[in-house]
Amino acid sequence: MAEKKDPKKKHPGGRPTKYQEKLCCQIARLGVKAGLTELQIAGEIGVSEQTVNEWKKTYPEFSEALKSSRIDTRENIEKSLVRRALGFHYKAEKPMTVGTGMGESEIEIAKYTEYCPANVTAIIYYLKHNWKEKYGDKLGEEGEALIKKLDSVLDGVRSELQK
Repeated sequence: MAEKKDPKKKHPGGRPTKYQEKLCCQIARLGVKAGLTELQIAGEIGVSEQTVNEWKKTYPEFSEALKSSRIDTRENIEKSLVRRALGFHYKAEKPMTVGTGMGESEIEIAKYTEYCPANVTAIIYYLKHNWKEKYGDKLGEEGEALIKKLDSVLDGVRSELQK
């Protein structure tokens, strides 16, 4: 006589999962940092977007990898925006032809510091989104006066840069 199987112990059925914690979390982190969507990340792993969504629910470490990478990316973008808004110096290199005498020359790499001036669009964007009560789209009289002052300061900066 055949034994009856315990109804509580069901076989999960289906194919074994492709999920490998280390690999999938690494792809998720790199994908988000590269600006990929979850659909594109799924393609890199070789699964459907639905599978990625299931993995986010089933595997907390995978979901956390996606979330933390998004936060890192947003913070890097914010830092870049602030640098563009304020202006910054950076080290650069340029190949230069240098005469060595007797009509001959050679190429040397010149190292120098370049200045990237403040970007008006970045300033406006940053202020509108991070200081909404003062620079948001719905400004009172005080806000309008501040914008006019800022415009005059920026006009002065522009004229200085053009000299």
